[in-house]
Amino acid sequence: MVSLHLAHILCPTIGYGADKEGYYSRTGLGYDFDFKNKANGIWHPWNPTLEIVLIKTLDPIPMYAKSVNLGLPVFDKPAGFDFMIGDWVEPYGKGKRTDIMFTGHLDQRSRLDYDYKLTVSFPNKGDGIQTFATPQNHQNSLLRSPHQAPDGGYEPQYVQEDIERPDKIIKHDFEPKRNYFFRVRTVLDENGNVKNALYGKIYGDFMQFKYFLNPMANDLNIEFDPKRNLLGGLQSVEQVGDP
Repeated sequence: MVSLHLAHILCPTIGYGADKEGYYSRTGLGYDFDFKNKANGIWHPWNPTLEIVLIKTLDPIPMYAKSVNLGLPVFDKPAGFDFMIGDWVEPYGKGKRTDIMFTGHLDQRSRLDYDYKLTVSFPNKGDGIQTFATPQNHQNSLLRSPHQAPDGGYEPQYVQEDIERPDKIIKHDFEPKRNYFFRVRTVLDENGNVKNALYGKIYGDFMQFKYFLNPMANDLNIEFDPKRNLLGGLQSVEQVGDP
């Protein structure tokens, strides 16, 4: 627990945050304090104590991480993406192994009259994805995910739709604050149980998102060390500073 004491107030609303060694910083929207009234040139309540709970740094690890803004290279057929290469799989890019597949269908009659469907799927049995909301105690923290991914609950397919008509938006699935866990490169044993798999997370929504892949088999840790990105040669807009 970190307590911040304000001794000198110059305005009716103040933004605040906190830093502590061994913990993730906590700043941003949501950390505002409103003063109620002013008397004798001083805003009140005077010298309030503001508390922020910080998330502890546990075990940040090297991961494959990249910020992407993807346009589908093809419609109506799956396009594979390689998390370790950071590109579409051949023939659309330099990727060698498909980790995740995107299949888009667009029926566009005009700029404001269209039906768009995006299907996210995977090449292996046991691979999958699931959404997660940023935990309440992680709000405004640099770490917006849990420290670990779950070992189950992954679905083999995820579908989004955008439907618009000239007079209204019927459906719009894109949510930039949405997050995902994923499991890829899964190998099952003879009983259908996961023998080997890689786990990771996605911040943001398709097709503008940041992904993080832990390269260690069966390791659920998804706490990324931004100083040890396993993807080199990234442009500034592709770099990831989030843990």
